[in-house]
Formats: sequence, structure tokens, C-alpha cells
Amino acid sequence: MKPRLLYKITDADSVTADCCSDIFHNGTDSDARQIYRGARNTLYDVAAKNGRHLCVKHFRKTKFPNSYIYTTLRHSKARRSFEHAVRLLDLGFSTPRPIAWSERRKGLKLLDSYYICEYLDLPNIRDWGKMPDADRLIDAMGKFMVELHRAGIYHRDFSPGNILVDRHDGGGYHFYLVDINRMNFGVTDRKKLMSMFRSISLDPADTERLARAYAKASGADNDTTVAEAIASLNDYQTTKRRHRRWKRLLGKK
Repeated sequence: MKPRLLYKITDADSVTADCCSDIFHNGTDSDARQIYRGARNTLYDVAAKNGRHLCVKHFRKTKFPNSYIYTTLRHSKARRSFEHAVRLLDLGFSTPRPIAWSERRKGLKLLDSYYICEYLDLPNIRDWGKMPDADRLIDAMGKFMVELHRAGIYHRDFSPGNILVDRHDGGGYHFYLVDINRMNFGVTDRKKLMSMFRSISLDPADTERLARAYAKASGADNDTTVAEAIASLNDYQTTKRRHRRWKRLLGKK
């Protein structure tokens, strides 16, 4: 059985659309700049012939059982990234503009997939607690989290590397969410929403600073909010330690 390609390209001029189609059929070429390579995906900056820069995320070969789950019970990470981006923009939040997605399948098995969006040359907020403008940035982050939660948005990978920031000349901030395939909408459970504090910082002091900014923006009780945020961080760190112990016991790196 030959693999078959499913894809969708939107909001693109003909040159950009041709570039997306070529990537889906042939992969990225040697001119693509690799931004990041992880265990499951690779991120590229690709320049189309019209000079437009695209961010291309390649989700590599998926292991069993997800290789079948992503064609039957759930959409692939690439397709979810695209659909979540559309949903975020509709709700008034920012993310790099979605352009296309593709899936390469063999029968009911997903082989790999691509998500393509606009490329934004913006920094993420890693080490936000140590930045020169940390106090103002933290206030803005607290307000941003409140806005997300009031809209019912739960980002499972809400970490500093997945938040881009555009600093305005007047001192304001505009945030863009990336790595959005693991996201839920319509969430009202406070404990679940507050669990977004779990990996925004591994420093309890910085987590507390952000929690206080969140409480101020939301009108919630300071001490309660800080306790919820720190509990979420502690739960996350406990889970990570347990996971590392299991990996050592199983002889995995």
C-alpha cells in the first residue's frame, strides 16, 4: 500500500502555496534553517521564493499506538496546531498566522505530519524573572493569563519557550502563543486552569511573583492564588522526578 498525502493550505498567495506543497511532497530543502530539533519534531525557518518566511514544524514518525490514534480518534498534532491557531485568533489572542497542515498516512497509520505558519522573529520569555523589565513584564504576563482563563483557554505546554513577546516602544507587551497542539477550549475548572503555573518557571520565588500579578489582575485573593500556583509547580516537579526515576530503572537515558 502506497502512502497517501492529506493536506490543507489556506491564506496563502500562489508562491507560498507552491512552497507549502513542495515541502509536503518532498520535505524541506538544504536551504531551510533549522531552528530546533527535539525528540519528536523539528522546526525550520523556510524562505519562499517571494521572500516570505515560513515557520515549518515537522512532526516526525509517530510511534504505536499514537500512529493509529491520530488518524482515528484524534487529529494529528499538525492539524490540531492549525485548528487551535484559527480558534485562538477567532477569540482575539495572538499566535503566528496558520497557513497549512499535512499528514502522510499509510492505511490507518500516520507516518508524519507538517504544520506551517508565518515566521515571527520575536524572542521568547525564557528567564523572564531575571530580565531588566521583569516587574512590568510580570504584570503583563499576569493579565495575559487571566485573559486566557476567562476565555476558557487551557495551554498544556504553557512554558516560557512557548510564549513570544513583542515589546512596544511605549512600554507595552504583546504575547504570541506557540506549540499549541496540546490545548483545550471551554475549560472552566479552576484547578486545571491554574495548573498552567506548573512550568512557567521552576523558581518558586518567580512563580509567586507571577501569581501575585495574576491575583491583582483577576481580583482573586493573593494568598490563595499563590498557594494554588506553588502547589501546581510542586506537583509538576514531583511528577518529573518520578518520571526520571522510572527512566533510570528501565535503563533509558
